[in-house]
Amino acid sequence: MARYAEGRKQIDIDLAQVTRIDFAAVGLLLENLINLVQSGRKVQFIEGNEMVNTLLKIVGASQFAPVHGRTRI
Repeated sequence: MARYAEGRKQIDIDLAQVTRIDFAAVGLLLENLINLVQSGRKVQFIEGNEMVNTLLKIVGASQFAPVHGRTRI
């Protein structure tokens, strides 16, 4: 994530293809998210399913980056 974020101020993390997140891995994701936000970048999670979005909110990711659900047409 840090390498992708180089040179960007806005990072959209598209979760459309993510069906679930391992609880152990979400800690690493949160650590990277905090580092990005502290370095002045704006991050948002988009297109996640309800289970993924709920986990992100439970672990506190939504305190650092908005978590947006799937767009329904």
